[in-house]
Amino acid sequence: MKQLDQVFWIRAFLGATTGLLSGAVGFSDDMPYIGLLLGPIMYILSYLLAKYAVRLNLPQQESHKIFTTGLGSFIALWLFTWIIHYTISLPP
Repeated sequence: MKQLDQVFWIRAFLGATTGLLSGAVGFSDDMPYIGLLLGPIMYILSYLLAKYAVRLNLPQQESHKIFTTGLGSFIALWLFTWIIHYTISLPP
């Protein structure tokens, strides 16, 4: 598996996990925006993970791919799992 493919799948997994965490935290009265802050925080952590743990060997012209690879799937899975979790956890 290519290194950028690993970054993509790591971010897809982290997006789904972050959505579940955001749904579990919810919109409490004490900290209503913590669920919204989890997404950017986890994406920045995934960037650091991709940059330092996976150790991508990309040319200087393609260094932006570390940040952009998997961005859309992370956001989509984060929001999708958050919405599904929130919908299922609501009482009828």
